[in-house]
Amino acid sequence: MKTTLKILSCIFLGVGLLAIGCSKDGDPGSDGLQGEQGIQGEPGQDGEDGVDGKDGNANVVASDWFHPTESDFTSSSDSHKTLPLPLSNYNVNEDVLLVYYYDQYENNSSYSHFYLIPYYRYHIDGQTIDKSITVDIRPTFYKMYVKITSYSRNLSPREYLWEPDALNPENKGVRFRYVIIPSNTATGKNASSPSIKNSFEYTKKELSNNGIDINDYYAVCDYYGIAY
Repeated sequence: MKTTLKILSCIFLGVGLLAIGCSKDGDPGSDGLQGEQGIQGEPGQDGEDGVDGKDGNANVVASDWFHPTESDFTSSSDSHKTLPLPLSNYNVNEDVLLVYYYDQYENNSSYSHFYLIPYYRYHIDGQTIDKSITVDIRPTFYKMYVKITSYSRNLSPREYLWEPDALNPENKGVRFRYVIIPSNTATGKNASSPSIKNSFEYTKKELSNNGIDINDYYAVCDYYGIAY
């Protein structure tokens, strides 16, 4: 009997040790090596630059048309006429002044009868001046004086007057108008000094760079948003 109990005790002890040994977890294994980093994708394309905005033209001043009558001239002879015209909103140190005249008498213009003053008409030889239209600016007195001169003959009334009731609607005569362009509008914002910015030649160059002929009245009006 004692022998049987010893045998059973040994069996139970072995089974217990076996159960304990099977239930114990093993030591964790070492971490695996990290995978290689993926290839970086190509950068996206840059967006297109926006178009530069156009400088504002709100400060450009255009006068009404002046229609001269015989009594408007302060100096008058058969071959020379002086016409005083009011001039406002003009700063001689900062602005550019363009004076145009519309002439239905001179029916040979490539700009549809519009001329930028000063204007000179030459004889057939191409060198001798036959007629001139110039302007004398007097900003202190808020005036400018348009001078019409013929060097070889008397002036016809159609060359210095505007006759709205003329029988021929295509030959009413002449009329005048000015455009004042502030320097920061006429020549952009990158000019090096005021003396350059308000110069006629600089303005002419800047307009030319934008495809505008300063002698072309319609093109200048379109560029600055001026009604004809």
